[in-house]
Order: sequence, then structure tokens, then C-alpha cells
Amino acid sequence: MGITIELCSGFIDKGETPQDGAVRELHEETGYCVNKNRLESVRTSVSPTGTTNHLFYLEVSEKDKVSNSYGLDHEGEDIELFYVPISNPGEMIQKLGDRASNIAYMSIYWFFHEKNSKITFK
Repeated sequence: MGITIELCSGFIDKGETPQDGAVRELHEETGYCVNKNRLESVRTSVSPTGTTNHLFYLEVSEKDKVSNSYGLDHEGEDIELFYVPISNPGEMIQKLGDRASNIAYMSIYWFFHEKNSKITFK
């Protein structure tokens, strides 16, 4: 399959809330550290396998960056951060190509519909 573009994600550890797990995974996978109160719940759903999925929205800046380590070696993660322009949705979709996961594409559409509706797709 090669390299794929995905959202930051992971499992909720025992004793964690979904928000705690999201903040931990964000730090482990991206080096950003934020307070869980900054997370905005987008959607909670049950997958066909019976797991509950929680999708959160969060805006970060360079001041939230505390590490340049991406992923955990013992989990076999090979992570590279991927930034896309939000000023031009068409360019964003083109840059993602066919490497993005379905949830990444759906999240982009959600972002432009809910958060950045002034921008239109070309």
C-alpha cells in the first residue's frame, strides 16, 4: 500500500476518557501537547466491528509543539507530519491524491463545511 495519509488516531487506554486518549495520541504521533478542554467533539459512531469511534477537531499552533518525535518505536509507527494548505481546497485535495484515508477526506469536507465555509471548492 505504501505511504498513506491519515488523521492522528489510536486506542483509548484503560482508565482514559476519549479526550484523554486523543490528547495522548496527538502528543505521541505529532509532538503537539494541548489541554483536552480544547478538543471539539465532531462525531461519535460505532463501526461495523462494534468499536466506538470518537472524532475530535482541534486547532494547534507552533506554541503547542513540544517535541519533534513522531510515533512510538515500540508500536512500529513510522510517522511524518503532512501539512496541506487550507486557503485552496482544490489544491488540498490534489495534494492528498489517492493516499489519504476515507476519514481524512471526510474530515476535510467537514472542515470546509463547518469551519471554513467562506472558502469554496474550485
